[in-house]
Amino acid sequence: HHFQTQLIQAEAGGVDFDIPIILIHAQDHLMTAMTLKDLAREIVELRKDMNSQS
Repeated sequence: HHFQTQLIQAEAGGVDFDIPIILIHAQDHLMTAMTLKDLAREIVELRKDMNSQS
């Protein structure tokens, strides 16, 4: 995370990268959110299965 922050600051300061660093950072956040959403759905389904078996 610290390294990403340094890259974002460098880009904001005028350093040019082939791919916008802020885009990579945004994709990291999106993928984390999507993973957590999938995990939450799995947990809900597991709880439903457990409750129906008891």
